[in-house]
Amino acid sequence: ARDIVSDPAPLSATADWTVVNLESVIGELPATEAYAGKRFLLQSTPLITETLDELGVDLVTLGNNHAYDWRDPGIESTLEALDAAGITHVGAGSNPDDAVRGQIVEVGEGTIGIVSYTTVNGSFVNDQLPSKDERAPADLPTTERWQYSKKPFRYGSPGDPLYIAEAERRTGEIWSLFTEFEDEFGDEKVTDLWSALIAVYPELQDWVARRGHGGAAPYGRTEMENEITRLEQSGAEMIVVQIHGGFQFAEVKSEFVQQIAHAAVDAGADLVVAHHPHVLQGVEWYKDKLVVYSLGNLVFDQDFLETFPSAILRVITEGPDILEARMIPLVLDRYRPVPVTGLTAAQIVRKIDQRSAQPAVATRGAALEVITEISEIAPSTAAVVDSASLRLERNSGVIVKGRRWRQETVEMDLDGESTLAACSIVRSDLLGETIELGVDLYGWGRFDDDTADGKHDVPSHWALPTDSDNWKRSAGRTLNPLDDSIELITNVSGTTTMRLLARVDISEHRLFDSVGNPVDQEPLMEIRLDAKRSRGEAPSLRFVTFHFQDSDPTSSPETSRLREINVPIEVPPDGVWHSIVIPLPDDLLSADINGNRANTATLLIDAPPAWNGRLAVDNVRIIEWRGVTSTQSPTWVAADLVRSSQDPVQLTTSGC
Repeated sequence: ARDIVSDPAPLSATADWTVVNLESVIGELPATEAYAGKRFLLQSTPLITETLDELGVDLVTLGNNHAYDWRDPGIESTLEALDAAGITHVGAGSNPDDAVRGQIVEVGEGTIGIVSYTTVNGSFVNDQLPSKDERAPADLPTTERWQYSKKPFRYGSPGDPLYIAEAERRTGEIWSLFTEFEDEFGDEKVTDLWSALIAVYPELQDWVARRGHGGAAPYGRTEMENEITRLEQSGAEMIVVQIHGGFQFAEVKSEFVQQIAHAAVDAGADLVVAHHPHVLQGVEWYKDKLVVYSLGNLVFDQDFLETFPSAILRVITEGPDILEARMIPLVLDRYRPVPVTGLTAAQIVRKIDQRSAQPAVATRGAALEVITEISEIAPSTAAVVDSASLRLERNSGVIVKGRRWRQETVEMDLDGESTLAACSIVRSDLLGETIELGVDLYGWGRFDDDTADGKHDVPSHWALPTDSDNWKRSAGRTLNPLDDSIELITNVSGTTTMRLLARVDISEHRLFDSVGNPVDQEPLMEIRLDAKRSRGEAPSLRFVTFHFQDSDPTSSPETSRLREINVPIEVPPDGVWHSIVIPLPDDLLSADINGNRANTATLLIDAPPAWNGRLAVDNVRIIEWRGVTSTQSPTWVAADLVRSSQDPVQLTTSGC
């Protein structure tokens, strides 16, 4: 348990005060007692308190959508484990008053008040349940048939305000009736009705403390404002608000979470930190107070590429004032958080910086999928929202107010291309018609060791042959001692393969306007790599696309394999490095016969059977090229390359 976090522990444990969002029940409760019908259930062994101690955690927030995964027994078990370990907690309780109540803690010579709330309460899941007339799909899994089955239910007597006549109803139908009663009579009046409902329909989801049960602290503006005032009046010199909300895996904040953050500052908060998306999002200054929208994951066993980059927020304060705020970049390397340096650190800082610069919010599209909507900043908001940017410094990103940009003259090489700085972002709405920007969608194909873990072993985010005799680290193309490549060593028994450890996100469009129309151009995609072959047969590359569906919270995620492209890697057996460019088909993202479009992909490199064949590979990149963005707002994108028939070209850049 301690080893999992041993690499970032020296960073976090030396702080005066360290806080994490604990998104798990703590206990050893049986699976039979878990919340019925909940898609994802998280329970950690009590040994997780050893992990928290190794990190030097002083307080955990529990205002999230997993604190109630084992209902009230899970709340009780979690709080008992934290109390026994001497770790302060906020954001959950056995009743609403305890759940929303904040804490004041002594930090150095001052005091900090902290509150924790969640907007993810389970209602959205209930809202997607099938109505009484919706037909069940023919291929409905057995585990999901409860959504379409009817159960007899009645409540009260004729003439009672909450009377429900005897009838057989689906779960979604009874949920609609309940919400009508709750809207009319309020939470306190329907607690007995809720208890009666869940006895018959246990799959109805409610993860927050209300309706007569415990859980996470539900967000309510009045409750938040009252608690901030109480903490201030009780002597807290600085107020920190943590909000669990937004859209999972979205690159930018949701408008609702932004409104909550601004309301918290208006009520007296000095720092607002949000979480739930599992990926890094941007930061902003609102009325001179810092808002951080998502720090990504710290310890989490998710397999999405975008969940691997992460960061620790470090703030230096004096009273309520933040003297310095800094993002310390991490990467989850096989689920272990590890600090990073060099080019990897620069790219993670750039990711946060670009998402801070983008005038966009995350919203749901027509099919419930999450899209990035470019938006104009309202004049009333522009006066109090200061843009924030990150300045790369000592392998971390210092958060500063405002954004500086520059006009940069970029000269093309003989191929009409140029490489951009790893920490720079570019205004895509100002591009000329002949200019395209390229970005590496994977980012882990250099094989250089940028992780600060004292090890030099398997490269991050690659799956290599299980037999260690079939691969080794070798010198990269530059022969710099810090430049690594991977050398595949073949034998006659079978193909030697290396592949991406997680699928990359590919998309026909990434930016949309307020009515859901795309504003960016369709991409051109290609694979680039450096390769050196000394013996053995000619290698090949496979690029496989998938459609991943996870927008319906009432069903399990589904993955459909769409197409596979197998192309030779044209590298002669001369023992010399060669740069390879493999264009991908223009129709790569086209829909299949079911209307499914590719949105994820993986890449494999195969060295065919041969006695002692040698293939060295370096600088593997999946490049997405796009041109000018049709927006009125300043639209910032990450870019690694630029190409144009003009020479030189003018770009508006920021970062670094």
